[in-house]
Amino acid sequence: MVSVPVVVSEERVGFVVIYVDIGEIQTQKRYYEALVEASPVAIVLMAPDGTVTSWNPAAERLFGYSAEEAIGRDIDDLVATTDEVRAEALVGTKRGMSGSLVHIITQSPTTSTPAYPARSSAM
Repeated sequence: MVSVPVVVSEERVGFVVIYVDIGEIQTQKRYYEALVEASPVAIVLMAPDGTVTSWNPAAERLFGYSAEEAIGRDIDDLVATTDEVRAEALVGTKRGMSGSLVHIITQSPTTSTPAYPARSSAM
């Protein structure tokens, strides 16, 4: 709801009120939240500074942190756990946060099996 006073000759004579039905927006929001939660793909949402704001169950399985542990932390501190991938992660995060599409294939920090790559795409 938006309310604006109606003023005539510097005297408030009433209000204009606009009501907006947000039911459809809430339905869409719940739909997209359900997609993120049910996705087998790790989905991480971040603030512009790289701080994690959302962490789905697939991200929990891939990276080994619960959503409670990950939210509020810097993404590179969570996923780039070795010096070997840290530099690549910092560059990828910077490019992704600037709006560029980034693809990175790297080792999952939760497994030592080289045949289990983690692919990262950001935009």
